[in-house]
Amino acid sequence: MSQATVAIIANLALVGVTAIYVYVTFGMGRSARDSARASVAAAQFAARSAQVALATLEVNFTIQPRRSDEDQQGEAPSSRNLTGVLLTSTASNVYVHRMRIDSYGYVSSLDPETWARQYGLQGQGVTGQEANIAVAQDLPIVRYDHTHTFRATGATLPVLLHRSEAVEFMEEGDLFPTPDGSRFSILAATVFYGLDPDSAPRERFVIWHTSDSLVAE
Repeated sequence: MSQATVAIIANLALVGVTAIYVYVTFGMGRSARDSARASVAAAQFAARSAQVALATLEVNFTIQPRRSDEDQQGEAPSSRNLTGVLLTSTASNVYVHRMRIDSYGYVSSLDPETWARQYGLQGQGVTGQEANIAVAQDLPIVRYDHTHTFRATGATLPVLLHRSEAVEFMEEGDLFPTPDGSRFSILAATVFYGLDPDSAPRERFVIWHTSDSLVAE
């Protein structure tokens, strides 16, 4: 076999090996791209699934003003004895990120004539009946800043609440100041919750009220 023939065969072999290398490299690149696309698609699907799960999840809470031992059982809460707010999950298991007190209100516990005298309504054509109607109004509604957020006691936020589990939020001092002769009647709050401790929380509005609050009518 001549040297020219050997050279031709060697060149053909080199071309073949190069072609195989190009084919394998191309296939690996395509597999990597396909794998990357599959990973992105899987992540997008997981995100959409989480959004659907959160949207269809039954989430409910209740709030309850916490009273000190000085209060008599069965009496309406006294604002000076309120020590915090108890938040309870009544449906699915969720992480509570924080709770914001939005507003509270009170009604007068005085009789109509005393109420009219205290608030300067005597001599203005106001009857006892009208004063009695005004007693049932939740005035004034005091609103906290959106940055006024209670801290959780005995737990680290965000805290996982299973169904029927609760966490108490407290602050020092008089939480809900009201004038003498009035009774605490309504409390509104926003609960920030999620399915995990890291995702952006959603909001749920919660309200508590007494039977003589206007909300109950």
